[in-house]
Amino acid sequence: MEIEKLNTVAEYLDALDQIDHLWESEPDTPEGEELDRLVTLVEAYEEEHYPMDKLQP
Repeated sequence: MEIEKLNTVAEYLDALDQIDHLWESEPDTPEGEELDRLVTLVEAYEEEHYPMDKLQP
């Protein structure tokens, strides 16, 4: 999965499945780096498509 942005719900769900598969990967390994990349893509997708209201103190 070599993409720079998640554009569809299908890509988002696929990334979540891959994160689940890679969750216990060790840092500084190819799997750990892929996990970091996918988490970053999912976070960006969620910020764009599911924004959260800012909390008021």
